[in-house]
Amino acid sequence: RIRVVSSNPATTGTDNGTNITVNASVTASVSISASSTTICTGSSVTFSATPMNGGTTPVYQWKVNGGNVGSGGAVFTTTTLNNNDVVTVQMTSNASCVTGSPATSNALIISVGNNASAGTISAVRDTICDGTPAILSVSGNSSTVQWQSSSSPNNNFSSITGQTATSLFEMPSTDTYYRVYVTEGSCSDTSASYKISVMPSPEGAFTYTQTGNGGKTISFDSQDSQGATAYEWAF
Repeated sequence: RIRVVSSNPATTGTDNGTNITVNASVTASVSISASSTTICTGSSVTFSATPMNGGTTPVYQWKVNGGNVGSGGAVFTTTTLNNNDVVTVQMTSNASCVTGSPATSNALIISVGNNASAGTISAVRDTICDGTPAILSVSGNSSTVQWQSSSSPNNNFSSITGQTATSLFEMPSTDTYYRVYVTEGSCSDTSASYKISVMPSPEGAFTYTQTGNGGKTISFDSQDSQGATAYEWAF
């Protein structure tokens, strides 16, 4: 409380009737952490701020390489970071008797690796006959590939054991989709699927009738030849 005391004339005044509280000053600070500091291009990273003496409603300004980003909350998520980008946050405290506000956090340097590339698949033939090999190859891959196959173009792919070369020789008996999968550090990539169509091998039906003097009439039925366009006779 406060009151006035005078010595000439000697007087003691009435105090203000209210206690005055003197708070000690506090220093604002903030630190940040990240879900990961080593990522692949385009990967999502979440940053979280931990305030010290931020008050009841601290305000945050996230920064990448010193430029403002984010929406002002204690959490910042992004997928657009580049290699060696520096992320910080600036916190403005609304605490009483605060010093050091706005406070700047520690800096996090993000390492962004080059994307792995699975490359592009091609084949000698897109359509083969049953019993003949499918010959595929991949180009533009960034590292060792793992060939995979499936009966569906979009799911249920399984790795083909031992097939890690850039060329693949397979003997599918039905229509089959192939793709390659690559990893490079913590990054990975999968190629587009490539369809190999398998046609049944052509088969013909023969009939003959006995004629006079031991002669024979031989006829060829092409109804079961499955699209054959040329025929070769042998006797």
